[in-house]
Amino acid sequence: MTVVIVPCVASSFLEKTILDFFGEKAFLWSGPPREAFEKLWEDADLFVCIGSLGIVVRLIAPFLKDKKEDPGILCVPGSGDFVIPLCGGHEKGVNALALRLARFLKAREVLTTASEAFGVFTPRELAERLGCALEGDRECEKAILGLLARGDRVPLFVDDPFPLLPFPGYDTRPLTGPLPQTCLVLSERLFPETSALFLRPKTLAVGLGFRKACNTERLVACIRDFLESQGFALASLGELVSISRKAEDLALLAEKLGVQSVLVDEDVLRDIPAPSPSPCAEKHLGLPGVAEPVLLARGYTLLAPKTVYPEVALALGRKPWSRRGNLLLVSLGDGANTITLEALEALEEAEVILGYRAYLDLLPPRFRGRALHRFSQMKQEVERAKEALRLARCGSIVALVSGGDVGVFGAVSPALEMAQEEGIPFRVVPGVSAVSSAAALFGSPLVKGFAVVSLSDYLTPWEEIQRNLERLAGTDLTVSVYNIVGRGKEEKIAFLRETFARARGQDLPVGIARKGGQKRVVRLCDLRPEDLDMSCLLLIPPRGVQSLGDVLIVSRGYRW
Repeated sequence: MTVVIVPCVASSFLEKTILDFFGEKAFLWSGPPREAFEKLWEDADLFVCIGSLGIVVRLIAPFLKDKKEDPGILCVPGSGDFVIPLCGGHEKGVNALALRLARFLKAREVLTTASEAFGVFTPRELAERLGCALEGDRECEKAILGLLARGDRVPLFVDDPFPLLPFPGYDTRPLTGPLPQTCLVLSERLFPETSALFLRPKTLAVGLGFRKACNTERLVACIRDFLESQGFALASLGELVSISRKAEDLALLAEKLGVQSVLVDEDVLRDIPAPSPSPCAEKHLGLPGVAEPVLLARGYTLLAPKTVYPEVALALGRKPWSRRGNLLLVSLGDGANTITLEALEALEEAEVILGYRAYLDLLPPRFRGRALHRFSQMKQEVERAKEALRLARCGSIVALVSGGDVGVFGAVSPALEMAQEEGIPFRVVPGVSAVSSAAALFGSPLVKGFAVVSLSDYLTPWEEIQRNLERLAGTDLTVSVYNIVGRGKEEKIAFLRETFARARGQDLPVGIARKGGQKRVVRLCDLRPEDLDMSCLLLIPPRGVQSLGDVLIVSRGYRW
């Protein structure tokens, strides 16, 4: 891949940083920007232009011909704040590259292609994620992209033995019966009568025994004919397997076919019975066979028995197909102003998103198409965690989301315990918690230390919550009260008000923060149950707090 970095404005820092990202495959153009396109348009794979979008558009416009032939174009403004794909978003993989470069620059990607607006994956992106080759009718691919752009669902048929993984924008179902005209198919098999688009997993392995005199071109022709005659696609071929003494010839053959070569030691084969014994292999190698035994030695499933061509024997096997899923526990903040770059990157990585319905509503619009509304009601935390782990176990990259910070009264605990028990990889993405956002509205209520308490007695007995409130009331900590549930609210607020009034005084100013930045300061004695609910957070500062209008100032002890 040849990458040309074209500075349209001077920015030595950006130039060096982008060069570091691409490494040896990139070089910095030092002449007039227009000359870079004049001289290198036909040879470059990607131009990364540093400058304003308008300048870059005017520079490249005369050279554009066809999206299949034109190089990819990325624009990075001189500020370095954005990475904008202009050409080759899907065809050249420039959208995916833009995401990685944006992370490297701590910038924001600006993706304007239609599929990104719905948070769905194009067939090419799916192929990359699944490690498959994409094969089939170009017109079918265009029709699929059209369906995705309109927000319609595309049939995705999955052949045995591959798992039914959910993907946004696709209706995943088992492959049975005839295929419709426009669909995507995950299969190793050939379907000559259809114009469908295929995802070809690299799971097929051909075991072969051959004489040294058999040239590479002939071996390639035999393998092509063998796979076609068995009804399997060459694009799903991932490995060629033979004995160690064939290492040099096998490597040349594998390079010709673009697959891996795998060698099996002959001593291993002596104890493996050949389903179709070979007198020739027995006579010259002292082995019961080669083509089938090398596949069995690798633990592969035999799909087709040995077929003998002049000077070569071939057998077909399947490697185990496993895609390692993982779990992302993602904090959304308030879903708008306080969602972090790390959270956006995690959502981009995820293929399905689970969460409580109120948290799914916080997702940025482009990710809402990835939301699975399964077990999304209150009190379904355990079922939701189990579903997330089930999907990850099958091979999906799953995000389990929560507002604020997922570790502060979020559903992180059951999911982490299950993931740890099952050995499923996980990552916790921190976020801006509700207490931090609320404190920012009121000034400096947390500077002397704070505690967070949930009033929900769904999992914690009310008696235990009472004891915690009594202990905290006697401290100098600001107490942040979450989850002011409706059940028994009058009793709970009365207890809280009386407990803190005894310790801190009934005229203590307290803050009530709501979603959207609404706030109010009231005296503790005026706190009423009807003023509080699940969508707000209550801040109870220590004695000595200064109330200046709707600002709460807790002194840290500095003197000036």
